[in-house]
Formats: sequence, structure tokens, C-alpha cells
Amino acid sequence: MEHYYKRPQKWKDYLIRQCGEQPLYKTFHYKSIVYLGFSPSIFTAYLGMILKARLYPDVPRVTEEMLASADVRTLCKRMLLSITPPLPFMSLFFIAPWSMDNLFFLMTLKTLVPTLATMFLMFLVTDNLFYKYGLLNLKEASSKDSKGPKAPATDLKQKIKN
Repeated sequence: MEHYYKRPQKWKDYLIRQCGEQPLYKTFHYKSIVYLGFSPSIFTAYLGMILKARLYPDVPRVTEEMLASADVRTLCKRMLLSITPPLPFMSLFFIAPWSMDNLFFLMTLKTLVPTLATMFLMFLVTDNLFYKYGLLNLKEASSKDSKGPKAPATDLKQKIKN
């Protein structure tokens, strides 16, 4: 943006008076650079799902039926169990000061570590915790699975065996 439009000095002085001197390279867009650390969170969520499938093969894949028909108490327990494991990492966003002079450390502490660890842990651990503490409606989900038609893959496996 600065290559196409020159900001008037009067505008910069007004911003400094209102917001204070920017400690980080004296730029007005450093927050945008720091917030770029949120971008790879989908990648670590995917890694968490892959690792969950390998580490916890006995835990059923959570479906909408398993989460449905829950009372408020169960919902609160699920929210608490979802937030608790990544909470130390999420708190880094609030603890790390914006006044750090090093952009790399600021980006790492403000966005990279909190979002990457949070997404990884939420997709790795939450289903296992819900299953372990009995917060899934397994009876209703299993009855719906038994009523439906068999998957084509099961029929194919039986044909191959014969």
C-alpha cells in the first residue's frame, strides 16, 4: 500500500497522538503481519485429526447423532473439556506484550504457538475426552447405524472373500 499511496505526515502525526508511538519498526500495519500466524491453523487441525485416528483407533468417530440431544449440563462439560487442554497455549496471546521489538518473537508468541497448539489439541484430544467421560450419546448413534443400509465397502469385502 505504501508503494501506491503516500500517507501525509499530518495523518501519521494524528495517529501517533491518538494511538501512541508504534514500537515495532514504526509501522502502522504490524498487527496485520503478526495476525498472519493464524493462517496455518487449519493445517495443524488436520494433523491433529490424522494423529487422533492413529493414536485412538478404539474411540468412535464423533458424529452429529452422538452430540445431539444433550442437556445444558453436558454441553457445559463438553465446552470445558474442549477448552482446558489448549488453555495454557491460548493464554500466551493475552500474556505476550505488543511492545516486543522482535517481530518474529511477537508473531510466534501472539499467534503461531497459541493457534497451532490449540487447533492441534482440540482436534486430537476432545473426542477422546468426550468418549472417556461419557459425554457422547452412543446408544442413539448405534441404533441409527444399525437401521441403515450396509455400506458398499462391506459388501465388496464379502464378495472378495467368496
